[in-house]
Amino acid sequence: MITVTAPGVKIACTRAEKGPDYIKLYDSSGAVAAFSGIADFSQYAIEGGSWETATPQIADLKKRLTETDYSLMKALEAILSCTSALDLIAKLAALRTTYAATLSDRTAWRKKINELGG
Repeated sequence: MITVTAPGVKIACTRAEKGPDYIKLYDSSGAVAAFSGIADFSQYAIEGGSWETATPQIADLKKRLTETDYSLMKALEAILSCTSALDLIAKLAALRTTYAATLSDRTAWRKKINELGG
């Protein structure tokens, strides 16, 4: 088990990833904590393991996923606002056309992240 000390807190995790300006901590069920916008890492320490360094390519791909989250949330809101089955079918068809490129890109990015071990 790894323990990461961050300002004012100790967090147990199984994996600790350190990027250019962030730290992400994970356990077997997924993300436990994330710290972003870090300019000075001197306040962060790790015991019982070592930092995994995110490759620039993985970091870039994850950033792209984050940047497209908003558009997919808009699509989800549109789906949830449907008031009938016919409305839902029409909305899904329109959204599929509108977001086809985004969905395809996100699938490719996730596949590449997994191939790179991220």
